[in-house]
Amino acid sequence: MRFRPRVGEELVINGVTYCIAEHPAAPGIPYGQAGRRAIVYQIAAGDDKRALKVFSRRFRSPALVLVAQNLAPFASLPGLRVCQREVITPEQNPDLLRQHPDLAYAVLMPWVEGPTWTEVMIQKRPFSPEEGLALARSLVSVLARMGEEGLAHCDLSGPNVILPPDGGVELVDVEEMHGPEFERPEVLSSGSGGYAHRSVEGGVWGLEGDRFAGAVMLAEMLGWCDERVRGAAWGESYFAPKEVQEEGERYELLVEMLEERWGEGVARLFERAWGSEQLADCPTFGEWVQWLPEEVGRPVVIETEVDEEVAEAAGPPWEPVEEEVVADEDVQRRLVEAKLKAGEAWLAAGQPERAAAELEEAYELDPEAAGEALARALAVLAGEREEERDREGALAAYRRVLEVVPEEEALRDEVEAILAGWEGEEAEEADEEQQVALREAEGGKPHKSEMPPRHRVSGWVWAMSGLAVLVLMVWGIYTLSLRKPSLRSESGTAATTMLALPPADTLMVAPSPTSPSTGVPASRPVETPPPSTATVTKTPPPPTATPTPAAAAPTPAAASPAGNRPLPLEASLSVQGWGTSPISVAAGTTIILEGVLRNLSQQQFYFDYFHICGVPGGAELAKTHRVAPYEVQQFQHQITVPRGRYELSLCACGIGSQPGEVYCHPENVWIHLGNTIQVAGE
Repeated sequence: MRFRPRVGEELVINGVTYCIAEHPAAPGIPYGQAGRRAIVYQIAAGDDKRALKVFSRRFRSPALVLVAQNLAPFASLPGLRVCQREVITPEQNPDLLRQHPDLAYAVLMPWVEGPTWTEVMIQKRPFSPEEGLALARSLVSVLARMGEEGLAHCDLSGPNVILPPDGGVELVDVEEMHGPEFERPEVLSSGSGGYAHRSVEGGVWGLEGDRFAGAVMLAEMLGWCDERVRGAAWGESYFAPKEVQEEGERYELLVEMLEERWGEGVARLFERAWGSEQLADCPTFGEWVQWLPEEVGRPVVIETEVDEEVAEAAGPPWEPVEEEVVADEDVQRRLVEAKLKAGEAWLAAGQPERAAAELEEAYELDPEAAGEALARALAVLAGEREEERDREGALAAYRRVLEVVPEEEALRDEVEAILAGWEGEEAEEADEEQQVALREAEGGKPHKSEMPPRHRVSGWVWAMSGLAVLVLMVWGIYTLSLRKPSLRSESGTAATTMLALPPADTLMVAPSPTSPSTGVPASRPVETPPPSTATVTKTPPPPTATPTPAAAAPTPAAASPAGNRPLPLEASLSVQGWGTSPISVAAGTTIILEGVLRNLSQQQFYFDYFHICGVPGGAELAKTHRVAPYEVQQFQHQITVPRGRYELSLCACGIGSQPGEVYCHPENVWIHLGNTIQVAGE
């Protein structure tokens, strides 16, 4: 279930009760800000305001715990307050995660007041030269200090820079930060539109990662006091994504303004960054510190021979700028801003469909200003449609994303990859159906290679089933011939029951019914035979699921009846597919479990314990297996069960990415059991 908070709803995190805050501009709606990978909500415990960052399923990972540990030592640096953070884990907040599973690995951190740099640019909020210089000096100071510590943000952009009311800047969205001994993220950012260097299409993660984006943002801040620059700005950034590192009117105007107001040294630094081939060619932030003036009207002068009389007569290199007056007739711009705010508020409230409707109206009025926000809302809506198994709805939303998202946005690459995979699947299915239809139209039986997978599997199953029966018959005759003398000599002694199973069945992890009071899978009533007093060999009924050879990897589509979706919280997991058998055992009977754990997913998982269902009082074996991606592990365990008659059924509980997690079920996790489960007793 998706996390849809309500205003005033209480969340107990690490023993502290927080309440969901209300959006200041939208009564009744939670205060949140949506990004490509997460939604950040404001929560509060009295006067203590915090930010709760809830990641989308694709970016939710236990690795965030290590990221928080790496960031913690740098929380005292200027501009890095959000490095002081706590990660919500199942071990520390089990009750909260039972109520809200989507809060797994969410991050709790300080709430930073103030607008983002992007909001300042969209609203074209005027700055005085003094304000612009102070802002630029604060940003370059933060970035230079980070460089001295071996840090780089690696996704520096307008939405990730907040301007607190008391001055300075604060950086957010620091999960992919580069640092000493930090682990390289699995998915790298290729930069944000308007700030991405042309050399980082494959992603940026290194000490030089902020040099180009920082140079562009510093130029924006220094130029924002000029009315001409504000009027020429593209939208969420000064430059449109497609014109970055290209010479044009915006670039020439900004360079001219930088040289006029802040001196030739500042202008040359920006020109160096703009024309660079690699990030390492851009000026360091130490150079920016050197050339930025300490106060307005006193630019740092390059040491060249000048005419002193001309210099004295030239006057200050800047001119006072009157405050911008917004015309009353500019209704359209105000309407677009209102629609953008409403859309962001609905998205933060977990209502992407309503958010998309608001942003579509803003897009019709101003495509450049609303394109990226609309694309984000549509991407969230598409993900929601996927979870609801509405493939057509998801496809429509994803295709609309491609129509509105700016060319250089990383979101475009993600959506194109998703659609390419889906279109490939559809083409294969259509081709298969066409081949079968052609053969049937000719009046002939479909060729083996053209038969649908279920028909091919069915024929293979019958062949393998026959072979399995033959092998079992031969083995049973051989076993009885060996045991016959001992049976005569040991008549009346304790018996051992052997349950023979189909060879190397492929067993599927699937939900099983649970008892409402205990959560343990409920036993099913069966008619049991009288207690056995001699060694026998029983063949269980045919498997309820289609057997698969151990060497063949199952297809992801068949991995789970739930469509490869994580199971609900506290859902028990049951091994299905090999059938069950009613047995009778004496007190102290030991069940020996032999089999194979095969992980076909790209993440490790933990197998916490086995449980024999239907045993009065339960029978459990706590044994944790850590199975790495694509690893195969053999196992052999023993469980002692009490005397009684019941149906033997094996359950496997607690599959997750960390020990003890029951709510997380990785996709494509299959279990292969060996040939037998031996029940030995007195």
